[in-house]
Amino acid sequence: MKHIFKKIIIPILVLLGILFLIRFFNFVCFEAKYHTVEKNGKLAIFNQKNQQLTNYVYDEVYESPYVDPKELGNASLLTKFPRYGLTLVRKDKKFAFLNEQFKEVLPFGTYDLIKPMNYYGYSIVRKNNKWGVLDKSLKLVVPLKFDMISQSLEVENYSFIVQKVNKYRILDKKANWTLKIEFDSIKIINDKFYLCYLGNKKYLINDDSKIISDHYSTYDNLDDGFIVKKGKKMGVINFENLIIIPFDYDSIYAPRLCSYFYASKGGQFGVIDLKGEMLIPFEYQGFWESSEKTKDENNKNLIAQKNGKFGTINLKNKVVTPFIYDAISSWIEYGPPAHYIIKNRKWGLISYEGKVLIPTIYDHLHYITNSLIKCKKQGKSGVLDINNKVIVPCENDSLIVDYFFLPRLDKQEYKIVTKQNGSWKFLNLRGKLIKDNVTEAEVKSYVKD
Repeated sequence: MKHIFKKIIIPILVLLGILFLIRFFNFVCFEAKYHTVEKNGKLAIFNQKNQQLTNYVYDEVYESPYVDPKELGNASLLTKFPRYGLTLVRKDKKFAFLNEQFKEVLPFGTYDLIKPMNYYGYSIVRKNNKWGVLDKSLKLVVPLKFDMISQSLEVENYSFIVQKVNKYRILDKKANWTLKIEFDSIKIINDKFYLCYLGNKKYLINDDSKIISDHYSTYDNLDDGFIVKKGKKMGVINFENLIIIPFDYDSIYAPRLCSYFYASKGGQFGVIDLKGEMLIPFEYQGFWESSEKTKDENNKNLIAQKNGKFGTINLKNKVVTPFIYDAISSWIEYGPPAHYIIKNRKWGLISYEGKVLIPTIYDHLHYITNSLIKCKKQGKSGVLDINNKVIVPCENDSLIVDYFFLPRLDKQEYKIVTKQNGSWKFLNLRGKLIKDNVTEAEVKSYVKD
């Protein structure tokens, strides 16, 4: 086995590494041919030897992608000029194309607007409020008769959306109208797909102007496919229109950045994985994401509702927080790994592991830090810490916790300001009295500062 590894595996890995480095340097070393220099708000073009090739006359020198978007995820990192022997420039709100000697080949003012060419060498142009497309020979391959022509802002999408009156077309990356359909409207779903509407029908069309599907009433975008609806049932298809999850569900929802779906059938909710295998049985009334941070997704808890009550479970359907609460928060802003909980209109705090930190006996809680949690009970205000230790008893008619993560500008220490029986006090953040019988003017001055 060691002999095979040394004689076969290692040389293959070395060869692959060399090929990768060659490709990488082909991309990166490309940059050095020409660059721009700014002087007094105008640009000039220079070569590798820093020789000036043009005057300082341009407001912008445009770059175009040199890398096929299918080969490299972020083609915008490899945009250069010239492209196909042409460089697009702008001067005094007018556009021109320069040749490889940086001389005008398409004069300024020929068009009112020219957009940088795509990877395939096609540029959108506008003149007298009509739009067309030039190819790399500067021939008008789409005539100036359209009300708008646009491309997706995504770097991997180079096909064109064309509008004339209230109808839309999709042209492929080389500006050909291969799909002879005019649509009522077009929506860009992602950098590879469009959702096109014609009457009551919806077409899923890829960036090569090919119809992927026209069978479904809804398409919700996923990383590698779509949640789709057929009749009253929902399933999942991939980018090739193959069914990944069958149409067995009344609803399917993809939580953000998660490798599972919430699904429902027969009025009950469960959780399925990306292949449709059941993770949590269909016995709940709903699921909500908890904002827990965990490296292991399997240890992440979900907020769930069952028999009208809320609790939390993990992806193995183990109950972490019992289903006895009327509400559970998904997170606490700048807070600890815990949830607010409400039971019989009373607030408490519970850890992500299901440990009650503060019992549900308060009218309201507001977390500030682990040592400063404002609380209200029977109409009176106080302060607790995260372990339910009383810092300031709930005996105050008014209470201000003056605290932030940065020091006060006036350099004073942060305080707790209380009002009880008409008398104001200053306390430190540990609840110890600093000053009694504080005037209202002092309070206003302190809080204002």
